[in-house]
Amino acid sequence: MLGKNTHFKIKIINLIMIAAILYIYNINLDLWETKESLQAEQKMAELATEKLTELETGLDSMLAEYTTQNQETEEALETYLWQDGTYEGTGTGFAGELTVSVTIEKGTITDIQLVDSGNDDAAYVDMAVGVIDKMLAAQTWEVDAVSGATFSSNGIKDAVAEALSLAENP
Repeated sequence: MLGKNTHFKIKIINLIMIAAILYIYNINLDLWETKESLQAEQKMAELATEKLTELETGLDSMLAEYTTQNQETEEALETYLWQDGTYEGTGTGFAGELTVSVTIEKGTITDIQLVDSGNDDAAYVDMAVGVIDKMLAAQTWEVDAVSGATFSSNGIKDAVAEALSLAENP
């Protein structure tokens, strides 16, 4: 026969084992609940990521549309120094009046043509037309005259200045 203490010890061991089993069960239950919670949170995070991607795509599309509309509006409202068109001006060369034709597109000088060189010597005029490239590059009549054809190139500059004054926006 077993002693009284042995019975008591077995009951205590049984109680400890039951408590350990309940504790382990409780831990497993907590782990299962945590796993379920994490899975639910992961699904919510995935949905949030999808929504965020949709929003980013929508914002990119809206930004592109806004940028296009804004550029079109700015272009429509843009005021240029000169009005588009072709304008003529005259200036005095070495031997008389010089006439030029100046073309403006979107406020930019796009072409300058010597229409009439008057009575200026052809050799001087041929040198003086070099001032036209300078004016086109600088987008102004205020450039240096061509050395050796000073009067003719100054006449061309004055003619362009007159044409540009006619093209000025009010």
